[in-house]
Amino acid sequence: MNLGVRLTPYDGEALGGFLQRLADRNGHSMLSLLYCFLHPSKKTLKQADIARIDCIAKNILNFKSMEQYIGVSSSKLKQHSLWSTISHFVDDGEISSTKIMREMIRIDYAYCPQCIYEYKYRKLMWNLKVISYCPDHNLHLNEVCTHCRKPIKLTHLRDCSLCPYCSGYLGGEGKERKVNKDDIYESFIRDSFTRLQDESIPYMNTQQVAQKLIYMLVDKDQPIDNEQLKNRMGGRACAEYLLQQARGSSLRRVHLLQIFDLLFINKWSIDDFIQLKVPGTFTARLTGHLQLKMVSSPPLIKRKVVQPPRKYNNAVSKQIEDICTDIHLKGGKITNLKVVKQIGISDNTLRKWGMLHTIEDCKKAVKQREHKEMEVEWERRINLFLEEEAGDIHTNDIYEYIGVKPAVIRKIAPNLIALIQEIRSDIRATQRFF
Repeated sequence: MNLGVRLTPYDGEALGGFLQRLADRNGHSMLSLLYCFLHPSKKTLKQADIARIDCIAKNILNFKSMEQYIGVSSSKLKQHSLWSTISHFVDDGEISSTKIMREMIRIDYAYCPQCIYEYKYRKLMWNLKVISYCPDHNLHLNEVCTHCRKPIKLTHLRDCSLCPYCSGYLGGEGKERKVNKDDIYESFIRDSFTRLQDESIPYMNTQQVAQKLIYMLVDKDQPIDNEQLKNRMGGRACAEYLLQQARGSSLRRVHLLQIFDLLFINKWSIDDFIQLKVPGTFTARLTGHLQLKMVSSPPLIKRKVVQPPRKYNNAVSKQIEDICTDIHLKGGKITNLKVVKQIGISDNTLRKWGMLHTIEDCKKAVKQREHKEMEVEWERRINLFLEEEAGDIHTNDIYEYIGVKPAVIRKIAPNLIALIQEIRSDIRATQRFF
């Protein structure tokens, strides 16, 4: 495929929008153009991949091939994709989805009608849910076609200025926005994203990000306390997960929106976060065995651990078993949530330690005891029935007396089904004899 017309992306233009413009100007479809510099790991392309180019183009396109084919440097092309932001927090081998940007990416097209009228290109920032207005024109972003009133799926969009359903023109006058308190937050998000597009910013893994956030949130000379951290996070319940991430005991990522929210609430800039260096002494406090308030069972009261050595496994398992027994004796149902609340350890930590199976074993043991008790009670009722009844006995009469359906007995106590059938056979044999 030859490109007779060469283009360069506009300031702030989305990469997917630029490639669509390039394909249209050269009389090609978007898919056929993308096949010219497809990532080696991908064999085929789908229409849905086009909508993902703005976010994780690195997994779909080969930037080196694209640079040679289009004539625009790969570093410049990356600036028009959210990849330039994500890459500071997730390494190349792990980018397979936009989980780190959960709750931030739109699936429908949002646009400023005046930008469409004046510039005729799609902007990268329009992909973000938190962006609701255009700062250039002070207009709300439209999220539906103004003609057919339908939301426009990004996977269906070809021309950023035309509705793919009714072919209505999307440019023109928009709805003027009134100034409100959310403007400061949106400006903060916009500025933070722009700053994070700088390739010179060093890579930060999940543990480093969590450690930076905790260092900014807590008192530096005081023991790290879960409740204090939760209060500093605005009452958010994810404080425990943040501690786990800082210790490296959780594989969950710190979402980008969570980082932005914490920085905004505490009035820190993204530059404060990027330039922060966490002292080694503070990191040691986070990962040390004696500082975190995690396990407080009687056998471990003198030593609170983060990652229990093997010699503590039995003690923690015993504590879980005692909690499960107590819940059962009080007539409650054993659940993971009830156990982790009492033991003071999250289910993720127990999973990391490989101890969730202890709860499952307790559930199975309780169920087996309950089934055994049911079986004994049902057998007692069968014997009572035989003592009270005489003459011709039907199996349905036995089930009715017990008050349990055959299917339930067959599932819980199949040997009682055999007993009932044996009783019925003996009665029939006796009746034939007499």
